Amino acid sequence: MQIATIVGSLVVMALTKTDATQEAISCDLECGEGRACRLQMLRCITDQCSPIPTCIPEDAECTKWCQDDEMCMFDWANDSMYCDSLCATVRCRAGYVCDVQQVQCFTTPCPPVAVCELSD
Repeated sequence: MQIATIVGSLVVMALTKTDATQEAISCDLECGEGRACRLQMLRCITDQCSPIPTCIPEDAECTKWCQDDEMCMFDWANDSMYCDSLCATVRCRAGYVCDVQQVQCFTTPCPPVAVCELSD
């Protein structure tokens, strides 16, 4: 009986995490006039983060030029733009290196992701 309860709890936790992840990926916030919902990447310290929905000015466009392995990001706290390396917070195991890859998306924006690949 206790095993069934534990397994049931684990299933609920897994489903809850999946639903939360799916919600974070869709941008369906109700934003005020002149603002639009956009997915914004976060600076993560330990793991790769999923983007979060954020209301930003409709005409906002990240125009800072960044290298191929970096992404232009907004810092809304001081209305500035910066380049962030996607591999800066990724730790790959021995024999692997971090590589930035463009993935196929079904929503926009579609930022590249950092992936650990076998080194040459």
